[in-house]
Amino acid sequence: MSVDFGLMWSVFENGKGFGPGDAVSGLAESGFGALARHDGGVHCVHHDSLWCGGDLWWTVFAPAADEGRGSWSERRRVGLAPVVSPVSLASYRDTLYLAYLTRRSTDDFPVLMLAALRPDGSWESREFSHAAKGQPVLTVHEGLLHLAFHGFDPAAELGEGAREIYSPRLSDEFVLTAYQYDNTDVMYHLTFDGTSWSDAVALPVVGRFDFDLAFHRGQLHRVFRRYDDESRDAAAIMHTVLEGGTWSEPVVLGHATGHGWPVMAVHDDMLYVAWATGGWSGPEEDAEDYDDPSAWRPPAYDASIRLGVLESAGWREVDAVSVEAWTGRPRTPTPALISCTESAGGPSRLLLVYPAQADPR
Repeated sequence: MSVDFGLMWSVFENGKGFGPGDAVSGLAESGFGALARHDGGVHCVHHDSLWCGGDLWWTVFAPAADEGRGSWSERRRVGLAPVVSPVSLASYRDTLYLAYLTRRSTDDFPVLMLAALRPDGSWESREFSHAAKGQPVLTVHEGLLHLAFHGFDPAAELGEGAREIYSPRLSDEFVLTAYQYDNTDVMYHLTFDGTSWSDAVALPVVGRFDFDLAFHRGQLHRVFRRYDDESRDAAAIMHTVLEGGTWSEPVVLGHATGHGWPVMAVHDDMLYVAWATGGWSGPEEDAEDYDDPSAWRPPAYDASIRLGVLESAGWREVDAVSVEAWTGRPRTPTPALISCTESAGGPSRLLLVYPAQADPR
């Protein structure tokens, strides 16, 4: 079964919900996008497949100057292959930053990369850390650029399978450190002031990968996916807040199947979260029948994107976007969410970008 996927976008308005979905032009197959407001537009960097590999592509949403909805530029290749992780974007002090993981044939473990957009439209990339294990997240808060990522715990007891690798440890000096790939996860958090990076602080970990972070009213919020069972057929979407150096007890926001994870955005001083449902379930990735379409089971319920908002009484679901085409491929796409202004001087809108089946016409 072969299905081409492209990016769709929709706008959420309070009291009206999501508007009709439109295709982002020129995208034959794409997935796992990241959004950031930069230089008057919304920049989108995305993978060239739903399987989160290969190269990255880049397009920009230009807000309309009148009552129109705006338009997307033709996509350009970023040229940072191979990229093997979800990516993150943030605009800080007139520079657009991109964080991603790469894994070359000579690497035992993923390498965390940090790229910056040059004035000429090219990307300058450098190795940032060899201690990374999973998804990076960039965000801006109180005049600082924040970076968090899953990494190895050097203090964990080493066992069979431990390897020695060199880690830059946030400096130019490489320090020999022993790590084990399956050690206890650590979420590293550090900040950039425009000149230098702070030392990394190991935040307590709740869950594993597939997370997003957002600052809202002075607190650091985290949403993540936690598997409901060992088979990974279903997952709970969780929310927690960092309070006094520890995470609050996670609260279940909803449930999903497949591999998609939740994302957050602050809009009109409210915290929103979006996640996808309706992914297929099937064999583990190393199983012999993993690529056999007959081994996969279709969604147990309709494929959709759920949108929730945090209020004083807790989380409330406010709308959903139906995406029936997800039943045509065994993967749950991950949406991207950002607050932006569609027209000059106009009200802000909540922009949703998500992978869906490409128009066959």
